[in-house]
Amino acid sequence: MIRKFEAPEAAGSYDRYELKLCKQVSALTKEWVDALLFVNYHTKLTEKDGKQKAVGGRERLIYTTHTAAWDAKNRYGLDEKLPCVIASLAPIFARAAAPITPASSPTISAPVAVAHAAPTPRPGPVLLITRDQVEKLDALWHALNKTHEDRAKAFAWLRCDSIDFAWDELTSDQAEKLIAKLQEQMAKVGNGGAK
Repeated sequence: MIRKFEAPEAAGSYDRYELKLCKQVSALTKEWVDALLFVNYHTKLTEKDGKQKAVGGRERLIYTTHTAAWDAKNRYGLDEKLPCVIASLAPIFARAAAPITPASSPTISAPVAVAHAAPTPRPGPVLLITRDQVEKLDALWHALNKTHEDRAKAFAWLRCDSIDFAWDELTSDQAEKLIAKLQEQMAKVGNGGAK
């Protein structure tokens, strides 16, 4: 939304783009996110006969840094202006897709220096969990006498963010991985081993 802004050190007020949220939520959101990107058409000012005229407005750009006209920030080391294509944001997605290990676990506020990396290949479609997989998981879960706390640990092991730890939140790949792990545990139990 466009809001009038009056800077304490400025002689007048001016309009600026802001998030369409109340001030408290807007401030918390801007503080919390790693990237707040502003997308707008790129316009140039030309002067003709002593008058300025805006030309262009067909090419869209992604702005990654704060200015007086809009809020923006990034903790990924992106350039100030980027072409409005998904490949421009590849460093963000490459970081999100990287496996997290205890030694390389990123903190939310740590800036990351990013060299201009080649765009990452597009992943294939994500397949959702099937009814068969849900039934297998339920059967194995009950056979092993697993608890709700065990389910929370399983979702953490699969790196699946969840609030209620429902099977339908898993992808097909995650379900297969968990089924294999539970079958391995069943085999140990069947051979007299510990759970």
